[in-house]
Amino acid sequence: MTIKNRLHFVFFAAAALLFATCGAQPGPERAVEESSDLRTAAIASEPAQPSQRMAFLWRVMPPDEPRKVVYLLGSIHVARPDFYPLDPAIEEAFDASDALVVEADPSDLDSDKVRSDTIRRALLPAGETLKDRIGAETWTALVVSLEERGVPLATVTNFEPWFAALLIEQMMLKDRGLDPALGVDRHFVERAGSAKPIEALETPESQIGIFDSLSPTLQELVLADAIAGFGQEGQREITRMLDAWNAGDGEAMHDLFRESFADNPQAAPLYDALISRRNATMADAVDALADKWDRLFVVVGAGHLAGDDGVVSLLERRGFRAEQVPARGR
Repeated sequence: MTIKNRLHFVFFAAAALLFATCGAQPGPERAVEESSDLRTAAIASEPAQPSQRMAFLWRVMPPDEPRKVVYLLGSIHVARPDFYPLDPAIEEAFDASDALVVEADPSDLDSDKVRSDTIRRALLPAGETLKDRIGAETWTALVVSLEERGVPLATVTNFEPWFAALLIEQMMLKDRGLDPALGVDRHFVERAGSAKPIEALETPESQIGIFDSLSPTLQELVLADAIAGFGQEGQREITRMLDAWNAGDGEAMHDLFRESFADNPQAAPLYDALISRRNATMADAVDALADKWDRLFVVVGAGHLAGDDGVVSLLERRGFRAEQVPARGR
């Protein structure tokens, strides 16, 4: 039931809701100083050298709007302390922007209502348990995995497989020392504080709906893969993803996502639901927000930016000019 290269990439780099609905809270707000047009001009004119390492950051300019700029930053929604400080090119792009754009409004994601709505939609009907929804092989693997970690089976047994997969995924990431409170998007939400407006591309309800509407087959698929993520291969693939992000290698990141689905045709609808369709919606929203703001800083899961169906390519097809921003070194 498991896919060779781990579907948990989809959650790790594309699904902010996963980490928000189980209690991750943003840290203290940090004030942001106003940025000058001179700083914006300096960032915009910085040329990339042939051998220079790139940031996981793209600068896109709307057609016929030379004064407008949108920065697109790929987020890792969970991270370690050694992610920081971020590259100066990233921080300065944020400083130079008028507004921050994230996948979903952080105040909504952290609300009790969103948590209760998520739990309500994830709960199984009375008299039914998770064991009734999944195959014997997946159930056995789940029981063994939880017992090894001293986690009561009751933690997941009353929930649908998609939510059990999210809970398992959080346990796995915690085992790897990855913390949602240190996620790149949360870092910038904290930096924005009350000094910089925050816009959202999606709603918590729409993100919950994506998971809740997955077919029973896909739900078991992601649960089985989340369980397998505790193994050594899961660690290797997470390392590959973090390396791709640190190197600003969008192609490598996209390849990881594509590989995660290549060996199992059953997973194609999952890629469509969690990546492709959301990319199109995000590109529409960014295009609209570019009319509203002169300088935007957009932070979305890293898996949404690269590739032919990524947000960068979708905006280029609309006439936006796009270039990746070179890293400056931390």
